[in-house]
Amino acid sequence: MKTWPKLLAAILLTLPLQTAHSNNDVIVRKVGDSWMFVFPAPQGRFIGARNPAGVISIGQTITVAYALEIIGQGKARFIGVDAEGIPNLAVALKVQHSTKPYGFLVTDLRQPHLNISISPELKNKPIEEVARHGNLNLTLAPVEGGFKIVRMSLD
Repeated sequence: MKTWPKLLAAILLTLPLQTAHSNNDVIVRKVGDSWMFVFPAPQGRFIGARNPAGVISIGQTITVAYALEIIGQGKARFIGVDAEGIPNLAVALKVQHSTKPYGFLVTDLRQPHLNISISPELKNKPIEEVARHGNLNLTLAPVEGGFKIVRMSLD
């Protein structure tokens, strides 16, 4: 379901501050087997970085590097990882500095070629637009010996 990350992000941003775990201006939330990483706008109830950047490691095979830019009051941005059916998934966030916002870079050592679904609003836009407006959703599925990305969308 495409809207689950947006729904989860909206619910997460309405929760009281003490119920949301923050890691260097990134709100990290695990719901069931899925993960949500929310990058709040620089102004508002949760205060986030204007240029959030870092790497999310998923298991030993998948990495999601991100370098985003939130302009003015902007909207919160997020990365959703739907890992239903993969209990005890090892996920680690490392916040890093980036000199240029580039959006998202996903690598999976099990899959040298990945297909991504890009919303019409972001298709054929310059990389700066993706870095300012895009949200990333990954769907993982168990396979023999681990798991792999079965769906990736940018909207």
